[in-house]
Amino acid sequence: MKEIESWKDIEGFKGRYSVSNLGRVRSNFRIKGPRKTIKTNTIILKQGISNSGYSRVNLHSDGKQRCYSVHRLVAKAFIPNPEAKPQTNHKNGIKTDNRLENLEWATRSENQRHRYNELGKKGGQMRMVIDLHTGIYYESVTELSNNLGVKMKTLYRRMRYGQTYCQYKIIYDE
Repeated sequence: MKEIESWKDIEGFKGRYSVSNLGRVRSNFRIKGPRKTIKTNTIILKQGISNSGYSRVNLHSDGKQRCYSVHRLVAKAFIPNPEAKPQTNHKNGIKTDNRLENLEWATRSENQRHRYNELGKKGGQMRMVIDLHTGIYYESVTELSNNLGVKMKTLYRRMRYGQTYCQYKIIYDE
């Protein structure tokens, strides 16, 4: 069954751009120019990929060009965020799948937990520490260090390269 595409204006662009529930961005029909009347057609904008693998699009406002993450544009337009969560999570882990049904607002912790527990992804830059026995997450090695009364240096040495210290393990980004 084919999904119906719906469009909403992107906030802050006075109707110049819209984003769809399928993750597409378009430049809307408008008449440009204070002295000259130029009609522009509605066109779907080409998306690029950022160094971190997310879909990006260039939007223009007040003579300036700026790059925006497509998943953030879709989430801001279609998903209410009453808890003011700062990140957008891709439920299936595919960074270029910007369909509304694949996105949700999340805190950094929720995003990392989803990545580790649901998608089984590890490696890269350190983000959080998990207690493997209780399932409790710590935002950083500093927080764990303060809780245990153990020096951070000791924890880093023991937990690097995916090893555990007692029942604690660092969760990494790719």
